[in-house]
Amino acid sequence: MKTVLRLALLALMAYAVGACSKLDDVLPPPPVNTDTTKGDTTHIDTVKLHLLTSQVWRYYEYFDDYSEAGAQLVWKVGKTNSSWNLSKNQVKFNSDGSYWEIDESGTRYDGTWSFQNDSTQVKVVNSVGTFLSEIKVLSADKYEWLGLGGETGHYGILMHEFPVIDPVLDSATFKHYLTAHTWMYEEYFLKYNTAATNLVWKIGKPNNTMPLIKTAATFNADGTTRETDERGTVIYGTWRMQNNNTELRVSNSVGTFISKVKVLTANRFEWNRLDDSYYYFGSMIPQQ
Repeated sequence: MKTVLRLALLALMAYAVGACSKLDDVLPPPPVNTDTTKGDTTHIDTVKLHLLTSQVWRYYEYFDDYSEAGAQLVWKVGKTNSSWNLSKNQVKFNSDGSYWEIDESGTRYDGTWSFQNDSTQVKVVNSVGTFLSEIKVLSADKYEWLGLGGETGHYGILMHEFPVIDPVLDSATFKHYLTAHTWMYEEYFLKYNTAATNLVWKIGKPNNTMPLIKTAATFNADGTTRETDERGTVIYGTWRMQNNNTELRVSNSVGTFISKVKVLTANRFEWNRLDDSYYYFGSMIPQQ
């Protein structure tokens, strides 16, 4: 594990959760929703209502067996060997309680949706059945849900706009993004070069098989690095971009490691290790 983690401290990924402190001033009074999971009446969270209904959502990642230690990544945008193809899937929730979605075959379903359990869950009803999920993340940029009931084990990550995959950046932009933060892992995958990709770390997941809570990486503008591994050990080294700014090369006391830059933005960095046949994949966000 030590070797894997040290070899992998190369990246970043992030998303920003926008503040909505003034939202209640511009939205109408919250509607009343019958909460069938509690058997009473509750008021809808107007901030969540606005966030959920403001855009069309599409799947960025999808997991099966999420409740197990060996969760499987079955779909990810830009992953060529995903076992599922959710490129056509999209869903739109409307503020009047109606919704529509398009599945992987392109079939459209219309139905209804409602918040449940004090706006911590979403219930969807369509011609296929009734589906209940727990809201894990909901921001202006991202919606993550965990399936409940018959959907137990499924976990979806949706966005309304995807980051550019396999970006080609000029050297100044690459350096600006990479050195802007100290980065921590949001997700970490093994066997990324196969359809049976394992999720071994995700922030907030209770049964991760790799404890990466202490890991962090800082890429300095002078080309030096400071990395902290899972045990809290600090490792110093150097970094440089290569291959027309599509790869990141890191050298330290452990070795030299090269990663393909899959996503690099102001708040997100995803990388795939080249020197181990694309086996390792990391997604990092600014350290919080």
